[in-house]
Amino acid sequence: MINVPTKKATEEHERHLDYMARRSREEEEQKELLKQYNLFDGVEEDCPVNPSHYNTLKIQPMTYILANDLDFCEGSVIKYVSRWRMKNGITDLKKAIRNLELLIKNEEGKQ
Repeated sequence: MINVPTKKATEEHERHLDYMARRSREEEEQKELLKQYNLFDGVEEDCPVNPSHYNTLKIQPMTYILANDLDFCEGSVIKYVSRWRMKNGITDLKKAIRNLELLIKNEEGKQ
């Protein structure tokens, strides 16, 4: 008896292949962006570009931060809020709040 995949199994396999191709493109785009900003200087080429606590995100925080020219505090808020469920929990949310407080204090000082 020949095992023929069902239509549903074939569709799931196609979705998985599409996902893997998209992830591969995203990883390459991330590497190119990091190279563009010279973030690979002094870093081994095989270091993880997409740590596991960011793998489920549709947009990598680093890509978003660099593409939008966010400053340190703004970028840190994005980073901590993006990963809190997957990495350090409430501690990351407190870090995000601290960076927001620093940002507010800095902006208030400019007025």
